[in-house]
Formats: sequence, structure tokens, C-alpha cells
Amino acid sequence: MYKSAYILVGRRAISHGTAMAANKKDDFMCFDPYVPQCPYGVGREPFAYIYFSDCNKDT
Repeated sequence: MYKSAYILVGRRAISHGTAMAANKKDDFMCFDPYVPQCPYGVGREPFAYIYFSDCNKDT
């Protein structure tokens, strides 16, 4: 049960558990299951990303 995100435009800072990470356009991230996360758009341009979670799929 993993989660992932792909950044379409803009930049973001994300709080992932106890760590912070910075990402920009065209970056791809994978997240561990059950770890709290909170993305923040940073900079002056709009921020948009695609978020995928496979928690409801059969494996």
C-alpha cells in the first residue's frame, strides 16, 4: 500500500513523518504507508501535482 506523487508545475516543500523535503517540476516521490505527510506550495508560481494511492486495489 504505497503512495506516490508527480509534480506537474511549481515547487513544494513536504513534511513527511519527521523529515522535510523540497521538490520541483517533474520530480516523482514515493511515500511509505501510514506515515503522515503534508505538502506546501512554495514560490510564486502555481503548484499542481498528481497523487496516487493504491490502497483500494487488489495485488
